[in-house]
Amino acid sequence: MVPLANAFSVLVLVAYAGGGGASPAVLLEQVLRNPLIQACALGVAVKVLGVPLPEMVLTTADMLGKASLALGLLAVGASLDLSVARMEARAVGVASVLKLVVTPALAAALCWTLSIDGVARGCAVICAAVPGAASAYILAKQLGGDAPLMAGITTVQTLAAIATMPLMLALLL
Repeated sequence: MVPLANAFSVLVLVAYAGGGGASPAVLLEQVLRNPLIQACALGVAVKVLGVPLPEMVLTTADMLGKASLALGLLAVGASLDLSVARMEARAVGVASVLKLVVTPALAAALCWTLSIDGVARGCAVICAAVPGAASAYILAKQLGGDAPLMAGITTVQTLAAIATMPLMLALLL
């Protein structure tokens, strides 16, 4: 999910932010330069090739991975301007409802349509119900998107998910 979501995010930001009109070569270059996509590709390659990694490398990667969410949220918090979120309350609200309510409902409906139940349906609904990633702010900042608005959306979604995730799980499972 991570490489696919990031590839789509990069494509949309490069194509439409900062004036748009990016050529297919520029779009491909930006996707290939995305650190999250590169990390996923490297991880898949290491796994497929069976490359043994020293314990020190695994421990270091584990520590960095655990710190990444906190660091991303710190970056969002440091740039949070509540006046932007208030001025763009409609955009923040629509993005939050779509992500935290509509997306899990669609995931549950798709599972029902495909006769997927049990743990698989629970996993699908949980994955769909989580708030947007802090990395969305970083991508918006790097690729010319509306980073202050993304900081507001990320903050509101993270706080709202405290209520919406249990509610969606109770209603949809």
